[in-house]
Amino acid sequence: MKHRPLALVIGVVATFLAAIAYLIATSLVPRTAAEFTFDPPVPRASDDLEGVDTITISAPDDAVWRFMDLERRALLAPPDTAGWDLAIRRFNVMSSAEVADLATTTFGSVLDEGAISYRPAADSLLTRWYRYSYLSHLLQPNGHVYALRTREGNEWKLEFLSYYCTGMVPGCVTFRYSPQ
Repeated sequence: MKHRPLALVIGVVATFLAAIAYLIATSLVPRTAAEFTFDPPVPRASDDLEGVDTITISAPDDAVWRFMDLERRALLAPPDTAGWDLAIRRFNVMSSAEVADLATTTFGSVLDEGAISYRPAADSLLTRWYRYSYLSHLLQPNGHVYALRTREGNEWKLEFLSYYCTGMVPGCVTFRYSPQ
């Protein structure tokens, strides 16, 4: 019974030292991530769907969704959000139709459309597009490539590049995409 208070004190001191070590380690980890400049997307004609496009969506408000139409390369303003393909709010990304995680595929590769296993938007795989570092407290893309099939039946491939605008401002989701 006499050793119980000593064990309790040792446990408290060990927990305190572990917390201090964690705080010191997090302050020493470099806080760097890819940064992109936010430029509002310039809409394009629906017949101009060639090549790879990179876009940054500024969506820092946790209460406001930003709606993107990939075919038109346009941000849609509420209440007129019909025809959206991606919805973005901070680090949350949703698809309006179907998604497939093509984890091991490089973005430049041509995809065998018959081999893609799409899942409904309600079961969106896009919720896990990033990795979170407990040491740096930064979000980094997980490196996966995703396939999207829109409500119109168009197929796209998409890869997330960053979550930060210039100056390490969070809530700017940058991705590249191209028609499949």
